[in-house]
Amino acid sequence: TSWPEETVRGLVLIADVFTRVLERRRAKLEVEERNALRKASHALDKELERRLRFDSLMAKLSVRFINLPAEEVDGAIEESQRQFCETLGLGRSGLFQHFEQEQGALLLTHFYQNSEGAMLLGSLERRADPRLPSKVYWVRLDREAPAAAQRVDCRLFFPWCYEQVRNNQPIAISRLGELPEEAAVDREMFRRIGTQSTVVVPLSAAGDWLG
Repeated sequence: TSWPEETVRGLVLIADVFTRVLERRRAKLEVEERNALRKASHALDKELERRLRFDSLMAKLSVRFINLPAEEVDGAIEESQRQFCETLGLGRSGLFQHFEQEQGALLLTHFYQNSEGAMLLGSLERRADPRLPSKVYWVRLDREAPAAAQRVDCRLFFPWCYEQVRNNQPIAISRLGELPEEAAVDREMFRRIGTQSTVVVPLSAAGDWLG
């Protein structure tokens, strides 16, 4: 039995419609794919540019400290912190050091923050300590009582972080909610100073804990 001519013409028309739909779909997918490739290429270019800036900064920092006079080291460290933060888009950088003269303490000795953190910077003061080879930062927790300042000791302000660093464990959190329950003191202090995410890297050399 042959197909009625009208039915065949109808199927041809339907097939033509499907063909046009599929062609439009394929063309749209090709455009989307090209756009995605352009975006991926742009993102790759941005990432390569960022890596080049970072590698260039690391090379400059490595050279900067060669044969640097001792009296210029502190300034060079904080200038390096500034460049590091600006290159990576970070809000602040702190260097905590451990000293043989202060067993157990981990003191903030070098600090940088961008202009958005001016309020925090206003509560910090760097002071010399005759017992230590480096100046350390003090903080006024009560703005109405300037005399009630104390040294910024990681052991007191961030006890959970202190234990991790003391055990040579790096820390990387993208939000405060990632901190465990036992880090309640650290979480509250981070909240008070406006920290939303942080990376903490232990420092050691030849088996000695540096910070």
